[in-house]
Amino acid sequence: MTVSPQLRAILIAAALALTAVALGFYTLSQSNRGATTEEPVPPAASLSKTHAATAKPTAAPKAKPVPNPFVVAARKGGLPGTIARQLGANEVAVVALYTPGLKIDSVSRAEARAGASAAHAGFVAVDVRAQGTALQLTRLLGVLDAPGVLVYRRPAELFLKLDGYNDSKTVAQAAQNADPTPGGTDRSPWARDANTICGDATKKIAAVGTPANPQQRVAFAPQVQKIEQETRTTLHGLGAARGTSVRVAAMLAAYDAATPLEARWLDAARKGDKAGAAQLDVRANTLVAKGDGIAASLGATSCRFA
Repeated sequence: MTVSPQLRAILIAAALALTAVALGFYTLSQSNRGATTEEPVPPAASLSKTHAATAKPTAAPKAKPVPNPFVVAARKGGLPGTIARQLGANEVAVVALYTPGLKIDSVSRAEARAGASAAHAGFVAVDVRAQGTALQLTRLLGVLDAPGVLVYRRPAELFLKLDGYNDSKTVAQAAQNADPTPGGTDRSPWARDANTICGDATKKIAAVGTPANPQQRVAFAPQVQKIEQETRTTLHGLGAARGTSVRVAAMLAAYDAATPLEARWLDAARKGDKAGAAQLDVRANTLVAKGDGIAASLGATSCRFA
């Protein structure tokens, strides 16, 4: 059959139109499919908030423990750590020197331990043939004879050396004689330590001199105030006995409150402000007397600074 040129043109145009329609449907279907499978991307701000919510807080640094002032003093005096730690907890320490395997040394060591216990003193047994503590004592004292007993008292003083065998009563009496605050076995360790600290401060203040007039008092004041401030800082490092923490805190608070007033008194006295200095002196002494009174009620009768 012969197709006319007009009909052929119409058929070609129709075929092209159908092809265009088919391509349009295909493109639309692909576009819809992509839209249903695409995951939404969260904003950057949301991510940062999520991270911040899950981040762990930084732990605060732990406070460093305050070193025992008596242990520090004993170590500065050259004593081994084992003896220094006993003097950190006790005013007197008994050291038993022995040689392992010898019966007399074993008996002597047991007697020394019993004597130390009876006198409420610290105790350390030292093998003279070992290194460590024995070697440090040898460097300090020379050759160590065993059996024997060394009686130390704070800060690092060798009070007595007992050679040979000594029974518990002899050791106990030696330890009691070495006690700088005898009769204090019924007081708390805090009171005994506070008495030692305050007693040392009193000696240091006495060594500065006793002022004979107001001018000398002003001249001596910087040294005296420094000693008192160091003493109060050391008292802060002591652990209060059970049931006394509130009173100990009140004592320290009174002393601490007096410290700036004492500094202001010195400044006023140097400037010649007699009235201002007198008022500050009364306020400071009132606080110190309050602290002294609380200290005495706790057994620390050596703490008298008013």
